[in-house]
Amino acid sequence: MLKNDADEADAKLFSFGGGGSSSAKPSSSTLDKETVYKMDRSTRGIAVIINNKNFLRSSGMDRYPRNGTDVDRDGLAKLFKMLKFDVKVYNDRTKAEIRSITKEMATFNHTNYDAFIFSILTHGEEGVIYGTDGTISIRDLTAEFKYSTSLVGKPKVFLFQACQGHEYMDGMDVTDAPQENKVSVPAEADFIYAYSTVPGYYSWRNSVNGSWFIQSLTKVFEDNAERMDILRMLTRVNAMVSTYKSRTGDYYSDSKRQISSIVSMLRKELYFFPDNIVEQN
Repeated sequence: MLKNDADEADAKLFSFGGGGSSSAKPSSSTLDKETVYKMDRSTRGIAVIINNKNFLRSSGMDRYPRNGTDVDRDGLAKLFKMLKFDVKVYNDRTKAEIRSITKEMATFNHTNYDAFIFSILTHGEEGVIYGTDGTISIRDLTAEFKYSTSLVGKPKVFLFQACQGHEYMDGMDVTDAPQENKVSVPAEADFIYAYSTVPGYYSWRNSVNGSWFIQSLTKVFEDNAERMDILRMLTRVNAMVSTYKSRTGDYYSDSKRQISSIVSMLRKELYFFPDNIVEQN
Protein backbone atom coordinates (compact mmCIF):
# COMPACT_ATOMS: atom_id res chain seq x y z
CA MET A 1 0.00 0.00 0.00
CA LEU A 2 1.36 3.43 -0.84
CA LYS A 3 1.72 5.86 2.01
CA ASN A 4 0.77 9.50 2.30
CA ASP A 5 3.15 11.85 0.52
CA ALA A 6 4.13 9.03 -1.83
CA ASP A 7 4.01 8.84 -5.59
CA GLU A 8 1.11 6.97 -7.17
CA ALA A 9 0.24 5.92 -10.70
CA ASP A 10 -3.01 6.99 -12.36
CA ALA A 11 -4.06 3.42 -13.01
CA LYS A 12 -4.65 0.30 -10.96
CA LEU A 13 -1.19 -1.05 -10.02
CA PHE A 14 -0.68 -4.64 -11.15
CA SER A 15 0.87 -7.13 -8.74
CA PHE A 16 4.22 -8.58 -9.83
CA GLY A 17 4.27 -11.75 -7.80
CA GLY A 18 4.29 -11.05 -4.31
CA GLY A 19 7.92 39.02 -17.61
CA GLY A 20 7.96 39.97 -20.88
CA SER A 21 10.50 42.44 -22.24
CA SER A 22 9.94 46.16 -21.91
CA SER A 23 10.78 46.65 -25.60
CA ALA A 24 8.20 47.98 -28.05
CA LYS A 25 5.31 45.54 -28.35
CA PRO A 26 3.20 45.22 -31.49
CA SER A 27 -0.53 44.82 -30.93
CA SER A 28 -2.04 41.46 -31.83
CA SER A 29 -3.89 43.14 -34.68
CA THR A 30 -0.54 43.87 -36.38
CA LEU A 31 0.78 40.31 -36.05
CA ASP A 32 0.83 38.05 -39.09
CA LYS A 33 -2.59 36.39 -39.01
CA GLU A 34 -1.21 33.61 -41.17
CA THR A 35 1.32 32.52 -38.54
CA VAL A 36 -0.12 33.55 -35.13
CA TYR A 37 -3.57 32.73 -33.76
CA LYS A 38 -5.77 35.67 -32.89
CA MET A 39 -5.99 36.00 -29.11
CA ASP A 40 -7.32 39.40 -28.03
CA ARG A 41 -10.77 38.92 -26.48
CA SER A 42 -11.14 40.08 -22.89
CA THR A 43 -12.21 36.50 -22.16
CA ARG A 44 -10.15 34.19 -24.38
CA GLY A 45 -12.58 31.29 -24.16
CA ILE A 46 -13.91 28.52 -21.97
CA ALA A 47 -11.56 26.21 -20.05
CA VAL A 48 -13.08 22.96 -18.79
CA ILE A 49 -11.56 20.99 -15.91
CA ILE A 50 -12.95 17.52 -15.15
CA ASN A 51 -11.44 16.21 -11.91
CA ASN A 52 -12.17 12.58 -11.03
CA LYS A 53 -10.93 11.59 -7.59
CA ASN A 54 -13.34 8.89 -6.35
CA PHE A 55 -14.60 6.01 -8.47
CA LEU A 56 -17.59 3.68 -8.37
CA ARG A 57 -17.27 -0.10 -7.99
CA SER A 58 -18.44 -0.60 -11.58
CA SER A 59 -15.27 1.12 -12.82
CA GLY A 60 -12.97 -1.38 -11.13
CA MET A 61 -11.12 1.60 -9.69
CA ASP A 62 -13.09 2.16 -6.49
CA ARG A 63 -10.09 1.04 -4.39
CA TYR A 64 -7.82 3.61 -6.04
CA PRO A 65 -8.88 7.17 -5.16
CA ARG A 66 -6.70 9.78 -6.86
CA ASN A 67 -5.36 11.50 -3.77
CA GLY A 68 -3.65 14.79 -4.58
CA THR A 69 -5.75 15.50 -7.67
CA ASP A 70 -7.52 18.46 -6.02
CA VAL A 71 -4.14 20.22 -5.93
CA ASP A 72 -3.92 19.78 -9.71
CA ARG A 73 -7.50 20.99 -10.19
CA ASP A 74 -6.91 24.14 -8.17
CA GLY A 75 -3.59 24.82 -9.89
CA LEU A 76 -5.16 24.54 -13.33
CA ALA A 77 -8.11 26.74 -12.35
CA LYS A 78 -5.73 29.43 -11.15
CA LEU A 79 -3.63 29.15 -14.32
CA PHE A 80 -6.59 29.29 -16.71
CA LYS A 81 -7.96 32.37 -14.96
CA MET A 82 -4.54 33.99 -15.33
CA LEU A 83 -4.71 33.17 -19.05
CA LYS A 84 -8.09 35.00 -19.16
CA PHE A 85 -10.32 31.96 -19.63
CA ASP A 86 -13.77 31.37 -18.17
CA VAL A 87 -13.14 28.28 -16.02
CA LYS A 88 -15.72 25.53 -15.55
CA VAL A 89 -14.88 22.81 -12.99
CA TYR A 90 -16.60 19.43 -12.74
CA ASN A 91 -15.78 16.90 -10.01
CA ASP A 92 -16.30 13.11 -10.06
CA ARG A 93 -18.24 12.71 -13.32
CA THR A 94 -19.51 9.48 -14.87
CA LYS A 95 -19.00 8.43 -18.49
CA ALA A 96 -22.41 9.78 -19.48
CA GLU A 97 -21.83 13.05 -17.64
CA ILE A 98 -18.46 13.54 -19.33
CA ARG A 99 -19.99 12.88 -22.75
CA SER A 100 -22.75 15.35 -21.91
CA ILE A 101 -20.15 18.00 -21.01
CA THR A 102 -18.20 17.47 -24.23
CA LYS A 103 -21.36 17.56 -26.34
CA GLU A 104 -22.48 20.77 -24.63
CA MET A 105 -19.10 22.40 -25.20
CA ALA A 106 -18.86 21.22 -28.82
CA THR A 107 -22.30 22.62 -29.69
CA PHE A 108 -21.87 25.81 -27.66
CA ASN A 109 -21.50 29.05 -29.65
CA HIS A 110 -17.82 30.01 -29.30
CA THR A 111 -18.09 32.86 -31.82
CA ASN A 112 -17.11 35.51 -29.28
CA TYR A 113 -14.10 33.54 -28.04
CA ASP A 114 -10.60 32.93 -29.41
CA ALA A 115 -9.85 29.41 -28.14
CA PHE A 116 -11.04 26.44 -26.10
CA ILE A 117 -9.31 24.34 -23.42
CA PHE A 118 -10.41 20.92 -22.17
CA SER A 119 -8.55 19.17 -19.34
CA ILE A 120 -9.31 15.94 -17.53
CA LEU A 121 -7.62 14.52 -14.44
CA THR A 122 -8.47 10.85 -13.98
CA HIS A 123 -7.34 7.24 -14.25
CA GLY A 124 -6.60 5.93 -17.70
CA GLU A 125 -5.26 3.19 -19.93
CA GLU A 126 -3.98 3.30 -23.48
CA GLY A 127 -6.52 5.15 -25.62
CA VAL A 128 -9.10 5.56 -22.86
CA ILE A 129 -9.82 7.62 -19.76
CA TYR A 130 -12.07 6.79 -16.83
CA GLY A 131 -15.35 8.31 -15.84
CA THR A 132 -16.22 7.41 -12.28
CA ASP A 133 -18.11 4.36 -13.58
CA GLY A 134 -15.92 3.13 -16.44
CA THR A 135 -13.89 4.00 -19.52
CA ILE A 136 -14.39 6.37 -22.45
CA SER A 137 -12.40 6.36 -25.68
CA ILE A 138 -10.25 9.49 -25.96
CA ARG A 139 -10.99 9.53 -29.69
CA ASP A 140 -14.73 9.51 -29.05
CA LEU A 141 -14.37 12.20 -26.40
CA THR A 142 -12.60 14.63 -28.73
CA ALA A 143 -14.37 13.75 -31.99
CA GLU A 144 -17.34 16.07 -31.55
CA PHE A 145 -15.11 19.15 -31.47
CA LYS A 146 -13.92 18.50 -35.03
CA TYR A 147 -17.32 19.63 -36.27
CA SER A 148 -17.84 22.62 -33.99
CA THR A 149 -18.45 25.38 -36.54
CA SER A 150 -17.78 28.21 -34.07
CA LEU A 151 -14.35 26.71 -33.24
CA VAL A 152 -13.21 26.29 -36.85
CA GLY A 153 -9.80 27.92 -37.27
CA LYS A 154 -9.42 28.43 -33.51
CA PRO A 155 -6.97 26.56 -31.26
CA LYS A 156 -8.43 23.70 -29.23
CA VAL A 157 -6.18 22.56 -26.37
CA PHE A 158 -6.69 19.16 -24.71
CA LEU A 159 -4.78 18.18 -21.56
CA PHE A 160 -4.89 14.60 -20.25
CA GLN A 161 -3.55 13.69 -16.81
CA ALA A 162 -4.03 9.91 -16.90
CA CYS A 163 -2.10 6.69 -17.38
CA GLN A 164 -1.84 5.24 -20.87
CA GLY A 165 -0.83 1.71 -19.89
CA HIS A 166 0.74 -0.48 -17.22
CA GLU A 167 4.46 -0.28 -17.97
CA TYR A 168 6.94 1.46 -15.69
CA MET A 169 9.47 3.74 -17.37
CA ASP A 170 13.11 3.38 -16.37
CA GLY A 171 15.77 6.05 -16.72
CA MET A 172 18.99 6.01 -18.74
CA ASP A 173 22.13 8.11 -18.48
CA VAL A 174 22.56 10.69 -21.23
CA THR A 175 25.69 12.49 -22.39
CA ASP A 176 25.06 15.83 -24.05
CA ALA A 177 26.76 16.56 -27.34
CA PRO A 178 27.74 19.55 -29.14
CA GLN A 179 -10.09 36.05 -38.61
CA GLU A 180 -11.96 38.11 -40.55
CA ASN A 181 -12.81 35.85 -43.47
CA LYS A 182 -14.36 32.39 -43.57
CA VAL A 183 -11.86 29.65 -42.85
CA SER A 184 -11.77 26.33 -44.68
CA VAL A 185 -9.45 23.89 -42.91
CA PRO A 186 -9.22 20.12 -42.35
CA ALA A 187 -11.50 18.85 -39.58
CA GLU A 188 -8.46 17.66 -37.60
CA ALA A 189 -6.68 21.03 -37.80
CA ASP A 190 -6.04 23.45 -34.93
CA PHE A 191 -5.99 20.78 -32.20
CA ILE A 192 -3.17 20.25 -29.74
CA TYR A 193 -3.13 17.34 -27.29
CA ALA A 194 -0.82 17.17 -24.29
CA TYR A 195 -0.64 13.85 -22.47
CA SER A 196 0.95 13.28 -19.08
CA THR A 197 2.75 10.20 -20.40
CA VAL A 198 3.34 8.21 -23.58
CA PRO A 199 1.27 5.20 -24.74
CA GLY A 200 1.86 2.08 -22.69
CA TYR A 201 3.10 3.74 -19.51
CA TYR A 202 1.98 4.79 -16.07
CA SER A 203 1.51 8.46 -15.19
CA TRP A 204 2.66 9.49 -11.71
CA ARG A 205 0.86 11.58 -9.12
CA ASN A 206 2.02 12.55 -5.64
CA SER A 207 -0.68 12.00 -3.02
CA VAL A 208 0.01 15.41 -1.45
CA ASN A 209 1.55 17.62 -4.12
CA GLY A 210 -0.39 16.51 -7.18
CA SER A 211 0.74 14.96 -10.47
CA TRP A 212 4.16 15.50 -11.97
CA PHE A 213 2.63 16.62 -15.27
CA ILE A 214 0.09 19.15 -14.03
CA GLN A 215 2.44 20.63 -11.44
CA SER A 216 5.12 21.03 -14.14
CA LEU A 217 2.60 22.48 -16.60
CA THR A 218 1.23 25.08 -14.18
CA LYS A 219 4.77 26.11 -13.17
CA VAL A 220 6.04 26.46 -16.75
CA PHE A 221 2.93 28.27 -17.99
CA GLU A 222 2.79 30.66 -15.04
CA ASP A 223 6.44 31.57 -15.62
CA ASN A 224 6.35 31.84 -19.42
CA ALA A 225 2.82 32.27 -20.83
CA GLU A 226 3.19 36.04 -21.20
CA ARG A 227 6.00 35.68 -23.73
CA MET A 228 6.23 32.12 -25.04
CA ASP A 229 4.11 30.04 -27.43
CA ILE A 230 2.42 26.85 -26.27
CA LEU A 231 4.69 24.39 -28.08
CA ARG A 232 7.82 25.85 -26.49
CA MET A 233 6.14 25.77 -23.09
CA LEU A 234 4.97 22.17 -23.48
CA THR A 235 8.49 21.17 -24.52
CA ARG A 236 9.73 22.69 -21.27
CA VAL A 237 7.01 20.76 -19.44
CA ASN A 238 8.39 17.57 -21.01
CA ALA A 239 11.83 18.48 -19.73
CA MET A 240 10.59 19.18 -16.20
CA VAL A 241 8.52 15.99 -16.00
CA SER A 242 11.53 13.96 -17.12
CA THR A 243 13.50 15.05 -14.03
CA TYR A 244 11.09 13.39 -11.57
CA LYS A 245 11.70 9.96 -10.04
CA SER A 246 9.08 7.91 -8.18
CA ARG A 247 9.37 7.28 -4.44
CA THR A 248 7.12 4.38 -3.51
CA GLY A 249 9.24 2.14 -1.29
CA ASP A 250 8.26 -0.76 -3.56
CA TYR A 251 10.93 -2.74 -5.43
CA TYR A 252 9.04 -2.80 -8.73
CA SER A 253 7.76 0.78 -8.82
CA ASP A 254 10.44 2.80 -7.02
CA SER A 255 12.79 5.14 -8.93
CA LYS A 256 10.70 5.07 -12.10
CA ARG A 257 10.48 7.91 -14.59
CA GLN A 258 7.97 9.61 -16.86
CA ILE A 259 7.91 11.75 -19.99
CA SER A 260 4.87 13.71 -21.12
CA SER A 261 3.99 13.94 -24.81
CA ILE A 262 2.60 16.44 -27.30
CA VAL A 263 0.55 15.84 -30.44
CA SER A 264 0.03 19.04 -32.40
CA MET A 265 -2.13 19.80 -35.41
CA LEU A 266 -1.84 23.55 -34.85
CA ARG A 267 -1.40 25.56 -38.05
CA LYS A 268 -0.11 28.67 -36.32
CA GLU A 269 1.82 29.76 -33.27
CA LEU A 270 -0.36 29.92 -30.16
CA TYR A 271 0.47 32.74 -27.76
CA PHE A 272 -1.93 33.43 -24.90
CA PHE A 273 -0.72 37.05 -24.76
CA PRO A 274 0.34 37.94 -28.33
CA ASP A 275 0.50 41.64 -27.46
CA ASN A 276 3.58 40.82 -25.39
CA ILE A 277 5.50 39.36 -28.30
CA VAL A 278 8.64 41.36 -28.91
CA GLU A 279 9.54 41.94 -32.54
CA GLN A 280 12.56 39.91 -33.51
CA ASN A 281 15.38 41.59 -35.36
